[in-house]
Amino acid sequence: MNKEIMKKLSLLFVLVAVMLASCSPKVTVNLIESLPARQVDSVIVYEQNEPLPAGARKIGTVKATDPGFTPTENCMYSNMLSLAVRKTAECGGNALHVDEHRLPNIWTSTCHRVYGTMYVVPDSAVTIDTYTALQKAEMDNDVELVEFMREQNRRRERSRANPKNVLRVDLGYGDISSRFVVDGDEYEHKGGFTVNAGYMHYWSWFGVGAEVMNYSTTFDDLYHLNLFYVGPSLGLSFKSGERWRWDYNLGVGYGVYKESLSGYSIYSYTEKHATMKCDMGVEYMLSKNVGLGVRVNFMSMRLDKPEGFELKKDEFYGIQRADFIGGLRVYF
Repeated sequence: MNKEIMKKLSLLFVLVAVMLASCSPKVTVNLIESLPARQVDSVIVYEQNEPLPAGARKIGTVKATDPGFTPTENCMYSNMLSLAVRKTAECGGNALHVDEHRLPNIWTSTCHRVYGTMYVVPDSAVTIDTYTALQKAEMDNDVELVEFMREQNRRRERSRANPKNVLRVDLGYGDISSRFVVDGDEYEHKGGFTVNAGYMHYWSWFGVGAEVMNYSTTFDDLYHLNLFYVGPSLGLSFKSGERWRWDYNLGVGYGVYKESLSGYSIYSYTEKHATMKCDMGVEYMLSKNVGLGVRVNFMSMRLDKPEGFELKKDEFYGIQRADFIGGLRVYF
């Protein structure tokens, strides 16, 4: 039993070690000539557009890369360059020429990658001013890291910054899924046209507002059904990145159910009841003030049950409707 436990612990240790190693920058060399190691401070760096001095002798190539999982803050350009400088000194070179600098991208690596050639140049060509190449690279890395963290914070703040006021206008398709009766005939899953307008004011992620909805449909071009709703809303909203917004709203308001004979509004039947509604939506902010969105609304209104209408188990008589709508958003 103890041996089995030790085997599992050993395997876990190996897996953790492999994962940690895969999250660190990697330095690879291809040597042409092996030389004794030098002091790191003796290495000078030549960038891509800088010429090498006369008499430079190539001793190999070096590349500082990563397996694709290293956090960007651990592999800034200056940090990767300092790794290449250290390896150049370890291999006996006193000059590093940067042949290629590959930038981070979402497809191959989150790191800066440095590809260079290691040289031995005459000592007279190695001129070190106030700082060595390694010192300068490490100082630059500190500056890069601070700016990177600042930019990350700025992006985080922008992604969290929710508009305080949102106006929305939507239209689309609504479907009544409950059983109901119009002029003695029973219907279910009746489609119609929906128009929706709303306003929300947010304090961070929580908001309050109001909403107006209107649904209309016809039956055999003879009867017209109209469902109207107006009421307050409580909502939650958050952003996903800088452009995408998600929101969820709940409300209880005033609902009006009205049947009328097409073309003869004086021949109508009306009921007025408290109505519940909830909705969820997603929006894409085209700019700071304008966006486009889609949402799904659900509403429920109890009605007076007609005489002789038999309800099923756990069923109530009324309107249950789902709307699939989209439209314009205005932020201010």
